[in-house]
Amino acid sequence: FGVPYLENDNNNIQLLGKTSKTIFDTTIKEKVLGVEGVINITSYRSILDQISGELDISFRAEIESGELIPIAINETL
Repeated sequence: FGVPYLENDNNNIQLLGKTSKTIFDTTIKEKVLGVEGVINITSYRSILDQISGELDISFRAEIESGELIPIAINETL
């Protein structure tokens, strides 16, 4: 999805550890809505456990046909 979780040669910003949850969530939602065919996000949740480094993001995206697509991402950083 091209989300700049960590700063590197390709990303001049870093979402994790250096920004607010509001900016993090807004960036993720913008990236999802930028995917061709996605017209809406009907639900969204994100949790970052800073002790374990576990990131959970789940959302439901509505596509042009009206279908709702559930997505769940779980990463350990």
